[in-house]
Amino acid sequence: MDGRPELVISNSGPLITLATIGKLGLLEGLFKQVAIPLAVYEEVVTHGQGEAGSQAVAEASWIQARLYAPCQLLSGVLYLCPIVQRSAGLLGFTKEGQT
Repeated sequence: MDGRPELVISNSGPLITLATIGKLGLLEGLFKQVAIPLAVYEEVVTHGQGEAGSQAVAEASWIQARLYAPCQLLSGVLYLCPIVQRSAGLLGFTKEGQT
């Protein structure tokens, strides 16, 4: 059985930082699923075209852009909160073994 947490929901900061240092793939290795809110995808890829991390995130087929309501409670999520009030980005981790 895979011991990685089921899901991480990330905001733009970790994506841009990891992509800038060429380590975006670490997320894929650490979590079974990597998801971002659509607002984060738009911030990094659409509005951030040509900026650090934009191309790497756009090409990472394993990152799933999804529509989330602010502070939406997801089944199996241990922790989910806004990173900053003005940001639509969210960061969450699931409990191991839960789907």
